[in-house]
Amino acid sequence: MIKIVAPLLDNLIKIASGTLEASDDATKEHIMLLIDKIKTLAICGDDERRDIWLWAECGTIEDFGDFNEYLEWGDVENHEEFCDLWRCYYPDELKWYKLIFISYRDVHYIYFDGKLVFQITNEPQQGY
Repeated sequence: MIKIVAPLLDNLIKIASGTLEASDDATKEHIMLLIDKIKTLAICGDDERRDIWLWAECGTIEDFGDFNEYLEWGDVENHEEFCDLWRCYYPDELKWYKLIFISYRDVHYIYFDGKLVFQITNEPQQGY
C-alpha cells in the first residue's frame, strides 16, 4: 500500500488538473466509487455541493524530491537551499486540503484547494 504524503498528493493533483476527464474505465470506476462516498456527506449549497477537509502528512525531505535533480535543474545551489525549499513548501507536519464536490446537469466536478482535478459525466443507465 502506498502512503499518500503531501508531496505525492500535490503531484497527483497537478497531473489530474491537466487531464480533467478520466480516459480509461478503471480510473472512471475509481472516481465513481469516490463520488459515491462523497455523496454520503450533507449537501451544503447549490448544485449538490459538498465540502470536506482532508489532510496528508508532509513526509520526509526524500518524499519532497531528489536533491541532485533540483541541483541539476538549477532550482537550488546547495543542500541547505534544498532543505529551505522543502520547508517553504511544507512548513508543518500536515497539509490540509479542501475537497469540493459539485454535481450539475449530470456532470460531477471534484476540486482540491480550488483546482478542478476531475470531471466525469454520468453515463445513462441501460434500461430494459
